[in-house]
Amino acid sequence: MVNVVPKRKLTEGVETKGQVATGRWSTLVGTVEHGGKKDRLDYYIGCGYRSSDGHRTAADGELKNIYGSLGYALSPNWDLNIVTLWNDNEASDPGEEGADPALREGTFETRTWLAEATLSNSYDTADGSLKVYWNGGEGDWLDYPAPTPGVRESLCNDSLFKGCVYSIKGGGSRQVCRGPLLFSSASG
Repeated sequence: MVNVVPKRKLTEGVETKGQVATGRWSTLVGTVEHGGKKDRLDYYIGCGYRSSDGHRTAADGELKNIYGSLGYALSPNWDLNIVTLWNDNEASDPGEEGADPALREGTFETRTWLAEATLSNSYDTADGSLKVYWNGGEGDWLDYPAPTPGVRESLCNDSLFKGCVYSIKGGGSRQVCRGPLLFSSASG
């Protein structure tokens, strides 16, 4: 199981951050984040972009992502948070250095998304949470050399995971129980 810890703005006010960097081989990196909190409501959004032509022919890649979080303090002890994440990535395979370019293994692309809602509580004697999630993605290997000489093919794979998990911890952060509650499934 992967535990996504969302970025949140937990103090009153707003903040914005950004970064841009460039480098050799037409490398470009950029990120922007913005978060805010007003009374019991908080939010955080961000996006990123990275690309490079790579250090040799057909060694290029590109990554794009967007993130969002919306939280609400129901009471001093109870909190609700909704998170979404999307990314789209691509990387070309330059093949073995000095080898015939016809042996390159094409381009690998991934696209994923996540949506989750978490209801959590925190008391002096115990903490707990209930998380519902929906996570999907695609992994495509395009222009891949097939076993037949001279033939290229595209290999595509899709997945979908959804479920509900809970966690209860006793005093001293001792985990009492954790596990699936309603459903968990995968397809691909």
